[in-house]
Amino acid sequence: MPSIMRESEDPRIQKTKILLFASLAEALEEKDFVHITVKDICETANVNRSTFYRHYEDKLDLLRRGSEELFDKIILDSGVDKLIDAPPIDRVRLIFLEIERSRDLLKPFFLKNADSFMGNKLKEEAYLFFLDKRIKLLELDENEARGITTLICSAFIGIVKDWVMDETSWSLDEVTSIYERFIIKGVSGFSEKV
Repeated sequence: MPSIMRESEDPRIQKTKILLFASLAEALEEKDFVHITVKDICETANVNRSTFYRHYEDKLDLLRRGSEELFDKIILDSGVDKLIDAPPIDRVRLIFLEIERSRDLLKPFFLKNADSFMGNKLKEEAYLFFLDKRIKLLELDENEARGITTLICSAFIGIVKDWVMDETSWSLDEVTSIYERFIIKGVSGFSEKV
């Protein structure tokens, strides 16, 4: 499992966090999130519960923080944060490329009632990295901007979830093209007030 934790952390702490996150991922392949216990996670990771609680408040905290660090890693590894002035589709493609590389790591988190955390983080990243600037250029009122952002991010989350879960056999080019054709280019239709 690739490291998703901060490089500045003690390597032993990193290893423990990676083991716990990987154990949660493994448990999600078998059970709904609500039925997974801290004991289950710790037994799989071969980590004491006291060690778990030294790093996390509960399993929800592990899921939330692990997901955040995973997506921070995806964004960092994609290099999209350095291309803020690039066309939105170029940034989307870089994120899709990194998602494709991280598919096995992401897949369990779209299972068993854990997908709302993935969706929230994806929505946040989608807005920050390829919608914020474009939405501002359209000079929409707050309600229109929120509605369009929600629509676009929901489409992004849906297509990523389908793609990650292998419900589709789209290539990287196909998934990028689908997203560009139906979402990115469609936003420009909202720039003209009716």
